[in-house]
Amino acid sequence: MKASHLIPYLMTIAVITGCIKEDGEPYTIMREIDTTNTLVSSLKGYMYGTAQKSEITKDTFELKIGASQIEDLDVYLGLKSSVYVYDTSHIVQCGYVYSYTNTNPTVGQDSTCKLFENITWNSANNHDSIKFEGEQHNLKFNSDIHIRPFVVNQAGDTCYSPRTINHTTSKPSNVWFRRKDAMLSARSEAISATTNGGLVYVYGGRGNMECYSDMWVYNSTNDTWEQKATFSEKNTYFYTRPVERCNGAA
Repeated sequence: MKASHLIPYLMTIAVITGCIKEDGEPYTIMREIDTTNTLVSSLKGYMYGTAQKSEITKDTFELKIGASQIEDLDVYLGLKSSVYVYDTSHIVQCGYVYSYTNTNPTVGQDSTCKLFENITWNSANNHDSIKFEGEQHNLKFNSDIHIRPFVVNQAGDTCYSPRTINHTTSKPSNVWFRRKDAMLSARSEAISATTNGGLVYVYGGRGNMECYSDMWVYNSTNDTWEQKATFSEKNTYFYTRPVERCNGAA
């Protein structure tokens, strides 16, 4: 091919392939990336490193002092993560952002996106891997929660793990609360039964020197006791109503 024809030909190929840079236009390096592992930057087109591993280390709850209902439990999660970055000295913050409703939470996006409050982090000796962990208390029990690990560099760019952690917080079991004391006399061997409506019936029972014939109802929904009746009427031949007794069946 003649030289006079070669130059226009090369110019055409360059324009088609995007190799010609206009004045003031930044160079763009296109390369295939692992989207399941590459950190997602808050600055468009900026890749800072890769998320290596994130795991939940704690999923439990504690009973607060004075707790009277299951909503008073302190439900908390613990997480541990590691990421690869090109220079850990550029990292100024690590953490976790979470939401109950936003499946892809980001820092400051809306009021549902919140940060873990307790974070510790440090870089490894090879200066390219950073490890961090955190705990968050006072979470909702038995609720779906969406969590994203992130790091922030000196330029203020927040880089997120592409893998959102979707988890259901611990569902407390075998938890007992002290509820309101009843006004009925101290007794043992009483007859009791419960219903699906959360009502507990207590009838009779043995005191120090006698058996009782009163009927009490406890409502677990509003934590109240109520005396419903006292049975004592009887005649010579048979009892027309329940009377003093203990060790009965319910």
